[in-house]
Amino acid sequence: MRSIIASLLALAVVTQAVAATDSYQGQGQQQVKRKCTKKTNHRREKVSLPIPESEYEVKPQHPGDDHYKLKTGNHGEYLGPSRGAAQAPFTKMHAVPVPRKSYQPVTTIKAAYAADIPAADNPLGHQHAVVVADCEFKTKKPTINLANFPQITGIKCSESTVSLTFATDASAAKAHEEWIKAKEFAIMVPRHAKCNGKDEVAMRDVSLTKLADKGQDVEGQIVFTTAKAHREDVIDEFVIEVKQYMAPANATGLSKRGIFDWNKDKLAKWTIGINTDNDGNAVKPSITMYEYPGIVRASCENCLAYGQAGISLKISGTAFVLKTYEVELSGELKANIGLKVEASKTITNSIEVPLFVLPLSPVSIPGVLTLGPELRLKAAASYNVAGQVLLTTGTTLSIPYKWTAGSQNGLFSPPKARSEGKPSLELRPVTLTGEVTANAEAHLIPSFVLGLSVWKIPAFTLDLEWDSALGVDAVAKGRATIDHTGAGAEGSFAIEAYHKHELDLGIKSAAFATKEWTLWTSGRLVIPGAKYQIQGSVNTTFGANRNNNNNNRNVPVERARPAPVTRAPIAAGTPTTTATPATATATATTTPPAARASATPFAPAA
Repeated sequence: MRSIIASLLALAVVTQAVAATDSYQGQGQQQVKRKCTKKTNHRREKVSLPIPESEYEVKPQHPGDDHYKLKTGNHGEYLGPSRGAAQAPFTKMHAVPVPRKSYQPVTTIKAAYAADIPAADNPLGHQHAVVVADCEFKTKKPTINLANFPQITGIKCSESTVSLTFATDASAAKAHEEWIKAKEFAIMVPRHAKCNGKDEVAMRDVSLTKLADKGQDVEGQIVFTTAKAHREDVIDEFVIEVKQYMAPANATGLSKRGIFDWNKDKLAKWTIGINTDNDGNAVKPSITMYEYPGIVRASCENCLAYGQAGISLKISGTAFVLKTYEVELSGELKANIGLKVEASKTITNSIEVPLFVLPLSPVSIPGVLTLGPELRLKAAASYNVAGQVLLTTGTTLSIPYKWTAGSQNGLFSPPKARSEGKPSLELRPVTLTGEVTANAEAHLIPSFVLGLSVWKIPAFTLDLEWDSALGVDAVAKGRATIDHTGAGAEGSFAIEAYHKHELDLGIKSAAFATKEWTLWTSGRLVIPGAKYQIQGSVNTTFGANRNNNNNNRNVPVERARPAPVTRAPIAAGTPTTTATPATATATATTTPPAARASATPFAPAA
């Protein structure tokens, strides 16, 4: 599960961190516990990107055909909304013994499963890793997990029997001695035996245990007389913990004898990326989000995310009810967002567009559990424009984060969340040309989505969504540019740039519709040094003498000098992204009767 992340933050401290200093740097690592509130309804129109034919690896054969496959980018990401298992199949985990000293059937059994991910199969950093699931099952009757006995070298299943082959006759005799004492018990059969005709973990009730005589024509030294059992008749409660670990480069896999050759002291943090090349630049630098020809065009400029993420998950419950869960997500994330709006007349709109999905190596324990994590990247734009305008704005965010959320009351109460983070924000140049009154917000919304099924029953889909927005309020006649070094303008110009952030959690289950909570929100934060009222012609530098000898009025409302933003790389070899707003000229065309999404979603690469 190549991480599982990717994104998302629990920035419960960005308000204090940004407001308390003119650099956009937090003042140290902080931990904050938050009480969840009902999520804000943003009322955005959902707009789907048309998928160009060039993006298909396997094209759909007819309308409604969902067996198509999309091409993937440098990091395994693809365009559009989630495709789930149809786009990235589950990796089946295999059983790993949890050795026992006794063969005695018990009512608390252990089980371990693992998926070995070779570096060649892991585009997220090309690291060798392993995903491990540690399980504990409380059972309604004495039970044994056959996978926990390395002495068993073979398992054969028929409709009414299970035959076991042991490494030695002595081991078989010792097992038989224990099992005939129990008389009736249940067995958990590993999936490779394909009991019940399926490649999944199976349950059988044992009514008779027989030790085969030497020379007897049977397929093992011990033969169970069995009947198929339903999991709910055997399993009472479960606890399952899933984590991902780094593995050494020379690892050859997990031995059936239970020799674990990974570093189990360190949670793996995977390198992740969406819409980035090896140099940290946007692969698709301009994506049309919305177009109403002749009226407005809004595009996402250099929208990307990259960084590191690690995940762990712990759940408990019964055969039918999830009782508790806890998810931890940690790592570092850099994100770039730019918004370009070209409008020729008054228009108001609020849209949300799914840009990319990055499957994070979904895994399954067939018959027990499936875990399908994804990192999704959405963009949103809200604008209210009166007049003709060309506006560009953008920001770069950098956030180390550690986020945990969970509930001791399953899905029936709001989760408790804890977050750590030390964010930094760098304003990219804001440019404005035209005669206009405008308010515009550019949103970049990475989200970590985790789909979980237990015993073939969908348990929940958890969606952690981080929404960061950069906004501009402006009244202008002429042109102006503002960046972190100063401002330049010709004409009449008033502007205020601000940013705001929100962390939301959504949980969907078969028992109820999606429940959503806002874990944290920053409110509107004016960016120091980005609030101006100007008339005439002016060029200013933060900290310089802004007085001049003409009669024009140049009033910088805030004189703050932003400190330089630290640009430490996320990890060795990780590039720093530099983005420059695209430039364009608005062109009026015939106004159609209705708005539509652009049929050509991507501008040509520069």
